[in-house]
Amino acid sequence: MKALSPTDSVKYLGISFSQSPVGDLMIEFLEDLCYGGFRQCFRRARTIRGRLLVAQPMVLSQFWHFTTHFNIPQHLRGRWQSMLNRFVLSRKYARDSAHVQLIKFKFIYLPPSEIGLQVPLIDIQLKKQRYQFLQNFTLHSSTATPSNWTLNGMEVLRCILPDFGPYRDSISLRYHHVGIRLWFTGV
Repeated sequence: MKALSPTDSVKYLGISFSQSPVGDLMIEFLEDLCYGGFRQCFRRARTIRGRLLVAQPMVLSQFWHFTTHFNIPQHLRGRWQSMLNRFVLSRKYARDSAHVQLIKFKFIYLPPSEIGLQVPLIDIQLKKQRYQFLQNFTLHSSTATPSNWTLNGMEVLRCILPDFGPYRDSISLRYHHVGIRLWFTGV
């Protein structure tokens, strides 16, 4: 068995792990991955809907895979949202490309049923992803065995969750043009 030095890292399922923080390296890798994916597939889609359909499975799915493992600062989320909007609306994929937005901001994120483009909001997608992870964690907490969760994880869960009933949360994210509203329903 080889011991790693504090500066070495190991990749498992494409994610770097190390004794030192590797968040900056992963963020740079993710940016390169997104820009590279946009550069590779921008010729395939010529319409806005086509670019959106290309961006979601080819680029954003990789993005969602990596963001479950580390936090992304707010300024980077804004920059990535701008990158996604620029690609979908004007087919520009370079980092330094300029973009003039000719459509109102609220129509970009509305669903097609409300005459919108339904471009995914990265902030909301990350929050939704975290809530789903927490729901899975709480769902398995009542029937957890030591092989499923560590003892430390169970202790943290007991500190976070209230001490009543089965832990089945039903948090649903609903996007309105104003923002997110969380509706908590009883069990």
